[in-house]
Amino acid sequence: MNTHQRPKLKEYDEHQFLVLRAPTLETHEDGESEVHSTQVSIFLGRDYVLTVQEHQNPAFTVVAERIRAKKGKIRSGGADYLAYALVDAIVDFFFPILHHLGDEVDRLEEEIIEGRCGDALQRIYALKRELMELRRVVYPLRDVLVHFYRGDVEMVESGTQVYFRDCYDHTVQVMDVLESIRDTASNLMDLQQNAIAQRMNEVMKVLTIIATVFIPLSFLAGLYGMNFDGNASPWNMPELRWRYGYPLALGLMVAVASGMVTYFWRKGWLTSSTTIRREASAPDS
Repeated sequence: MNTHQRPKLKEYDEHQFLVLRAPTLETHEDGESEVHSTQVSIFLGRDYVLTVQEHQNPAFTVVAERIRAKKGKIRSGGADYLAYALVDAIVDFFFPILHHLGDEVDRLEEEIIEGRCGDALQRIYALKRELMELRRVVYPLRDVLVHFYRGDVEMVESGTQVYFRDCYDHTVQVMDVLESIRDTASNLMDLQQNAIAQRMNEVMKVLTIIATVFIPLSFLAGLYGMNFDGNASPWNMPELRWRYGYPLALGLMVAVASGMVTYFWRKGWLTSSTTIRREASAPDS
């Protein structure tokens, strides 16, 4: 009744006690999903199989339907084959959950690249937490299944050991897919940090260009704002007494700013790096 145990196998004189963790995918009202694991205990005797579930397991529904439809060799096989069918159903239920997590990773990657994922870090941490939960479930299960297909369990017949070997191979496959998704999720952290740094660089570039354009304008405004007396000397700002001196100063500022912006544009400094990357990745027409 202790529902916080790791997958394990305990041998007794008249039965085997097997503890598994079955994955479940819970969908909330807001559409978000969360991965959990529930405990499933299996008592395997010579001619009986008894299961105790923390919650109703959808994986066992498949086995029940096979029994009702008289498909496969569950009815003709022994208790050891029924135990294999239950364990195999739990292992196979990992694949749709991993497929769901893989799709979530792909969506996160696309949103991060397009810059429309404001809560990426929270979602990545939640995803890695779910993957770690599955990892704690799968790795001990692999060690448990080794005893079944190697013949260490006395109540498992030699003909059924082959099926447990197949179940072990499925578990190893689950582990490979799980590690692949974990690596991709870890890479998303670096991708998110690079995206944030890139957006900061874009902002800093715009601010730097604006400041650079206004440096000569500030110099001209300060120069003509010194208000020297033109009557005292012909060299003291003769433009201050000229009829078109003010339009000339404004025109000079506009010309300087336009020239600098044009120069920056030709150098490619005003083009977004995101635009450049998309143009470079676009196929030739």
